[in-house]
Amino acid sequence: MLSGEFVNLALSAIGIIILFLLSVAIYNAFFESRDETSKSYLEFLEEEISNARNEGGGEFFIWNIDSKEGSEYYLVYFGKRLVVSYGGIDFISKGEKNTACICLVESEASYCNSCKSFGKPLIFDGSTDGFVIPRGDRYVINYEGGSYAFKTV
Repeated sequence: MLSGEFVNLALSAIGIIILFLLSVAIYNAFFESRDETSKSYLEFLEEEISNARNEGGGEFFIWNIDSKEGSEYYLVYFGKRLVVSYGGIDFISKGEKNTACICLVESEASYCNSCKSFGKPLIFDGSTDGFVIPRGDRYVINYEGGSYAFKTV
């Protein structure tokens, strides 16, 4: 009987370990997909800013669809600020001004992990202070007077 109980205990322990490893794998895959989405939007922004500089104009938008994770993405430009507020949410820079970030918001917390400085200021409504572009809005980007100007389409 003792060896049978030991086998049951060992099988139970192995089952728990397998469940733990599967949970970790699912958790990591879930967060990696969000990081990849942020990187993809940042690459899209880079391409469109390049188009604005080299081809006379670009366009940027974040899809107006609900994400599976219940999170939302924003383009946030930290012009002369380290904190930009929008809709009751504070987006916090990683200590760099004049940086554009694709920020993820979930449960009223923001994460700005995919960021880039474009060497020139970004302008929205005549201001380089800082701004937020939410999902669903479409913007044209023009290179004007040494800056990249965003205008609503």
